[in-house]
Amino acid sequence: MAKQTLPPFFVGTAQFLTFYKMYGRYYVRMKSSLSAERVKTDACFAATMWQASIMSQASKIGSAAYALIPAFCREYRHYRMLTGKANLLLKKGLHDDEIIMRLIEKYVVPIKKQAIRDNRREHNKRKKKRNRNARPPYLRHHRRLRMVESEALPVPASLLNMYAVDDLLRIILEKNKTGTSGAAAA
Repeated sequence: MAKQTLPPFFVGTAQFLTFYKMYGRYYVRMKSSLSAERVKTDACFAATMWQASIMSQASKIGSAAYALIPAFCREYRHYRMLTGKANLLLKKGLHDDEIIMRLIEKYVVPIKKQAIRDNRREHNKRKKKRNRNARPPYLRHHRRLRMVESEALPVPASLLNMYAVDDLLRIILEKNKTGTSGAAAA
């Protein structure tokens, strides 16, 4: 691998040389004799193609197991882990259905349980915070305030309207009580 040090810099392949850019620098190397056709058909790449077929099966199995994880707790690292475990189990010679069952039992169920636990904790934290801030400070810690009417104390003029509304409600309720009892007696 040789460095390109002077401009003009090239990227691409020309005759037997390949020019490319890596980490912000320009390099030159010999053109590779590999092609996609050769890798797929040549006997010396049989092991590579076998690994590729195993990986394609593993990714399908990992995807099926990943789909069973609830959407709110899915992370890409879970998919990668499930695919890697499926790859190992396929190399041991296990069947697809058995692999999916093992992945669900060993990885998906604990992930679900942990996510539900975390979700419940977060919900309880939010609920405590909401309940704590729901009441004003003077009503916290189970304190109760009662309004006491006292005729001995002088009533300020600003509260006269409030007492007038209370008196009107009391009169209306008394009329309703006597009106219903009077109708029942007749």
